[in-house]
Amino acid sequence: MRIKMKESMNGSNDGINVEHFEEGKVYEVSTGLGNNFIGQKVARVTKEPIAAEAEASTPDEPDEDGEARAKSAKAKKGSPENKDAGNPDENKEE
Repeated sequence: MRIKMKESMNGSNDGINVEHFEEGKVYEVSTGLGNNFIGQKVARVTKEPIAAEAEASTPDEPDEDGEARAKSAKAKKGSPENKDAGNPDENKEE
């Protein structure tokens, strides 16, 4: 069940570990915990994406320095964009 918190509250998805749920944030929780929060009027059901999902689906946008924010924009070790990375012996010309 996906909920959006109206107030900050502690709760447990599994009945063992207690977590802090912050006001304004979206969470995927167990049906029992979701119904409990909704019954207490501290949360509501939502279809909004969870913060991590929203970040993952955000297109790459340049930051203040004009650099892309996404990890995919960084050159990977040993990739053609970063030919000097990796094993130094691999890049030596013979």
